[in-house]
Amino acid sequence: MRRTAELLRAVLETTPDVVWAKDLDGRTTLGNQALFDLLGGGEAARVLGADTGALIADPAQAARIRTNDEAVLARGALLRVEEALGPPDAERLFDTLKAPLRDGAGRVIGIAGVSRDVTQARRQQGGLALLADLSAAFAPAASVAEIAAATARLLLGHFGAARVSLATVDPDSWALQDVHLLTADGGGAPAGVAPLSRYLSPQALADLARGHPVAVDDVQDDARTFACADAHAAWGTRALLLAPCLTDGRLAYLLAVTLGTPTRWRADDLVLLTEVGARVHLRLERARAEAARAASEERLRQHQEHLERLVEERTGELEASHAQLRLSERLVALGTLAAGLGHDMGNLLMPLRVRLSALGQMPLPAQARGELEAIGTTAEYLRRLAAGLRLLALDPATPAPAEVTEVGAWWTDTEAVLRNCLPRSVSFTVDFDGCTEARVVIGKAALTQAVFNLVQNAGDAIGAGCPGGVTLRIRCEADDLLLSVTDTGPGMTDEVRRRCLEPFFTTKPRGISTGLGLSLVHGLVRDAGGTVELESAPGPGLRSRCGSRWRRAGARRRGAAPGRGGGAGRPHRRLRHRGAPAAPLRGGPGTRPTTPPTSSSLTGPSTRLLKQPPPAPSAGPGSARRPGTPPPGAAGRVLNRPSPPPRPVQGRGLPA
Repeated sequence: MRRTAELLRAVLETTPDVVWAKDLDGRTTLGNQALFDLLGGGEAARVLGADTGALIADPAQAARIRTNDEAVLARGALLRVEEALGPPDAERLFDTLKAPLRDGAGRVIGIAGVSRDVTQARRQQGGLALLADLSAAFAPAASVAEIAAATARLLLGHFGAARVSLATVDPDSWALQDVHLLTADGGGAPAGVAPLSRYLSPQALADLARGHPVAVDDVQDDARTFACADAHAAWGTRALLLAPCLTDGRLAYLLAVTLGTPTRWRADDLVLLTEVGARVHLRLERARAEAARAASEERLRQHQEHLERLVEERTGELEASHAQLRLSERLVALGTLAAGLGHDMGNLLMPLRVRLSALGQMPLPAQARGELEAIGTTAEYLRRLAAGLRLLALDPATPAPAEVTEVGAWWTDTEAVLRNCLPRSVSFTVDFDGCTEARVVIGKAALTQAVFNLVQNAGDAIGAGCPGGVTLRIRCEADDLLLSVTDTGPGMTDEVRRRCLEPFFTTKPRGISTGLGLSLVHGLVRDAGGTVELESAPGPGLRSRCGSRWRRAGARRRGAAPGRGGGAGRPHRRLRHRGAPAAPLRGGPGTRPTTPPTSSSLTGPSTRLLKQPPPAPSAGPGSARRPGTPPPGAAGRVLNRPSPPPRPVQGRGLPA
């Protein structure tokens, strides 16, 4: 028995667990050295015979232990409980097994137990649980603020802290930036935060710069914070724990836990906060990378959309250019056809006119001579028509320098073409007011194409089958020649009037109109140094007019130096468009709609295109006037379309 008792005593003294026994009054009757070290400072006399209340200073802890002892005695069976001992700043947890102590007769005479210190294990378990909760909280967090808030909530609960903050740090100035702070009472970030150097000594800052955590149990007693106690007092801080996070060897983030009362930080607290700081650092870097990637993807998406829009726009422009090119090719083909027709007609008419002239020298009966004159009239009409076609087909963009055109001669060549471009229901009136011998600085082809587009627009505005009239007027005013085309069409709406000058704008079907007529007119007028005005208003019975002022040959250009005449192709005066802002005259023959109220008939005061040259020397009273030229004073005379020429008489030398 003695040997057994000695072995039992040896086991009790060598085990790290606390072994003890109590009587029914709660007095300690047995214990090992671990018990004496825990409760009596290593002295058995201070423990043996003392009750629970005398051995444990904290009344709450002593009360919980007595309650557990009473539960064991009441149950009469083994009980496993976890009990806390020690001051709050150094509290220790024990996993205890308690059982009733019986004598040889089986009566309960006390309580025996074994207690194991599990403080460190519980703290490690708490730290692992904190890290697991932190990982779960990071999953939905996307922004830096969300990550900081999730971290602060968990650390507040784990350490019982007053506040937790996360901030970026400038390692050069120690300025705290992007501070995310959470307090136990739910408060947020402060209005302003001083640099970190206001709160820590240089030695503590150096430790943080090297990535070492800093733990201060009491800021008023620690040498690293004693000089900054006032700054900490403003925040109510007595203890603090700091965990730095380095990026590329430089301090980037700082995670801080502060308490309002002094505490005793343990080594595992430093390890846990350092691990939390490292995980927060990784999550923040990931969040920043994700934000940067999202921003990059958004910029890439916007760039792709911009490129797609550019491709669509360029594709549309290319298709429009191709369409205009095809249209231009058709117009070129028409011009070539017109020139060819005019040339062939001239070649065919030349021998006919020669033979008619030879027949006219022969003695013929009166009836035959009348028939011969009718044939000659028809041939002359065809010659003028051929000349007009050739003029219409020429390219006005490259006229001869300072080319001069006489109005009468021009009218002789183009009268037939202009009259034939109008519907048969529309009358054509010319009023030259004695200006047939006036000369203007512009080529015949350019003048023909400009007036042809104006007259054709006027006829289109009235419409085929609709009665109406178009008037071509020419007036000589000092150095200028005023040419205007007026029609009785329904006029233009404000919208059409504003846009009729744009290139390719037309109210007609695209297969019929190109929308380039008025734009061509403006270009010809501008190149000749003149100006254009147009005016119109919708409504029945209203008149539309497009006027142009041309510079007469030999007249000095306005604003030019004395002794220097203005040449063709120089602008003369600013274009005016009544009822709309000044703009180049652009558009085309199709800028006049065919049905009211969008008819684009041109109404307004005369607009000056070119100056008029001084009259050419008269050939004398005996000079013959060119065929088809309106005589002086032909104002207001209606030039009706000639009736179809009489059927030619078949005879020698004359085609059937």
